[in-house]
Amino acid sequence: RTNWRLQGLLGIGYALSSLFWVRPPDLLADGGNGLVALRLEDGRMLITPGKKDPITREAWKRRLAAQDDPEPIVDGAGNGLLRCDGLSCLALLKGVPVVLALRPEALLEDCANAQLIVANFAVPKDVCANAQRIDRWARTKNGAHALWFQDGKIERLETVHGQRLAHPWEVAK
Repeated sequence: RTNWRLQGLLGIGYALSSLFWVRPPDLLADGGNGLVALRLEDGRMLITPGKKDPITREAWKRRLAAQDDPEPIVDGAGNGLLRCDGLSCLALLKGVPVVLALRPEALLEDCANAQLIVANFAVPKDVCANAQRIDRWARTKNGAHALWFQDGKIERLETVHGQRLAHPWEVAK
C-alpha cells in the first residue's frame, strides 16, 4: 500500500529486459553419447546425425533458440559451412575453426587447422597441443559443454560440472 511497491516495478523491468541480452551458445556437446549441436549465425541448428536422444535434442533446440528442425551435420550442411570427409568435419564458426573428429586418423591433419577439436574418443594431449579439446575424457570428467565464440576466439566455455551447485549431501571434490 505504500510507494515502496513501485520500486518493485524497476526490478521486474530489469529482469524482463535481461532477456534481450542473453545469447545462446554456438556449440553444445553432450556428456557421453557423442551428440554435438552447432548454432549458425542465422539461427539454424546443425546436429550430429544418427544419435537417438529425443529429449536432449528437444532441450538443445530450445536452448539454442532454433527456429526450425535441426539439420544433420553432413558435408555441405549449413549452406556449405561444413566440409566433411569420412574422418572429420570442419566448420568455421564466427572465425573459430572447429573440427568434429569422427575417427582418430583425422587428428594428424586436422589438429594443425583447428582451434577446437570435438571427438567421441580420447585425444592424446601431445597430438593436439595447440587446440582446445572436448574428447571422451573431458566429457566424462566435466559433463556436457557449451561454448560461445566471438571474433575468432573461444569467448566462453561452460560445463555441467563447472555449473553444479554445492549441496550439503555431496562430498567436496
